[in-house]
Amino acid sequence: MDRYAQVVERLKGPVVPINICFTATGGIDYPAQRRYEDPWLKRATELNWLFSIKTAIQLHGLFPEEYLGAFQSPDQAKRDEVHQCLERVFGPIEPMEL
Repeated sequence: MDRYAQVVERLKGPVVPINICFTATGGIDYPAQRRYEDPWLKRATELNWLFSIKTAIQLHGLFPEEYLGAFQSPDQAKRDEVHQCLERVFGPIEPMEL
């Protein structure tokens, strides 16, 4: 398999489930959803949205190694803040294997 095909295959990656809270009647419980999404979105925006999203992807083991060189942050404290926020809001991070 050539390099291009390998990279494309890895970019597909695993499907990551998104927890959605439902009401007793089967509808989406938006207030419950916001209780755990809003703290993450607020903090991620404060720390720099793109940096926070890339850090979250990397922490979960879903950032392809081919691109890690372009995403080396000298600010380990900022990465730690993203990590702590994710675990506080969503629970322990368990890296996945690509």
